[in-house]
Amino acid sequence: MINPLPAFKLYLEAKNYQPTTVKNYIADTNIYLRSVASQNPFSPPVLSAFMMELAKKNNNKRYLASLKKFCQFASDQHLCPPGIFKTSLRLSQHKPSSPNLDSLLTQFEQHLTHKNRSSSTVKNYINDLQQYIEFCQKQKPNP
Repeated sequence: MINPLPAFKLYLEAKNYQPTTVKNYIADTNIYLRSVASQNPFSPPVLSAFMMELAKKNNNKRYLASLKKFCQFASDQHLCPPGIFKTSLRLSQHKPSSPNLDSLLTQFEQHLTHKNRSSSTVKNYINDLQQYIEFCQKQKPNP
């Protein structure tokens, strides 16, 4: 994948963001992109996993704001489907029943991507599975 940061910086400057804000958004986005370098940065499971890690940090709101703006930029540039940030944020707020489930969802997403399914189809499949998992978890009787 081509480094999107120079174009993202131009995007922010064109929208008249303050230089400090541009600097922070670029730095935060660079941290995200480096941490997911071997994965699809516009994958809801990848984004949501990073968001779960952010929840442990003191300045998580700033990182979320940076990611939200980066996702908006990526959507405007047709690099990812619209609403990916919101979808990923929702996924990050619902813990699956086991760590293996996250891995399974990621593998399924990669399988669909390798089968040349559209990004919206992949997103919809993952969302449907998450909703089903949430439904099943609610059906479990309390001990």
